[in-house]
Amino acid sequence: APRTMINHIKSEELAAGRKFDKEKRQPAYHVRAERSDRKIPVKRLIAKLGMSEYDTPAPLSTEEIRPRFLRLRMKQHIGMSAVPKVETGHSVVAGQLIGEIPEGEFGAHVHAPLAGTVREVSKESILIEVD
Repeated sequence: APRTMINHIKSEELAAGRKFDKEKRQPAYHVRAERSDRKIPVKRLIAKLGMSEYDTPAPLSTEEIRPRFLRLRMKQHIGMSAVPKVETGHSVVAGQLIGEIPEGEFGAHVHAPLAGTVREVSKESILIEVD
């Protein structure tokens, strides 16, 4: 971890007789005297940025969205693709591991976000019909 590496280097430097002066590393912070004169109202900033048309009320909706189907990719990012752990026709529960990364490999396990029935399995994705 970076913190461990930094502490290790600092220990080596201290052992070699070098000292760290905290004041030299971090310049003193000060608030500019003209700060209060430089502030502008948020509405004016939004207008200057050309974003007024997007400044509309956006109330939080508590409506639950339940898709009929979910297609989950086996490759979630830069790592390797997960290996499917279910077959077509299997029932899955929310949170169940459906794609696993082999021990010692780099990648992301894939879990079912909702309960349902597996309708299609391939190396690239798993299709779940939500209950």
